[in-house]
Amino acid sequence: MKLNRENKLIIGLCTAAAILIAKLFSIQILDDKYKLSAENNTMVYTTIYPTRGIIHDRNGNILVGNKAKYYSYAKLMPTAKKAKISLVKLIRR
Repeated sequence: MKLNRENKLIIGLCTAAAILIAKLFSIQILDDKYKLSAENNTMVYTTIYPTRGIIHDRNGNILVGNKAKYYSYAKLMPTAKKAKISLVKLIRR
């Protein structure tokens, strides 16, 4: 096989593609660093309720008005056993 310009180009491109595929395999399958980073970067969805207008009757009396409501949620994370015991004691007071 004669190594002319076209064959050298094909060999070079195939080598570059093989190196790229090997690196992608290493990053996606073998390395856990990026997986842990992706799990820590999760989306948080919040619901924003729109304010509604005040509805009046023909005499100007308010039929429907607005009243603000706020919701709060807490997500408990796993903690050490001593911290859980002290939290329970604090709550029981």
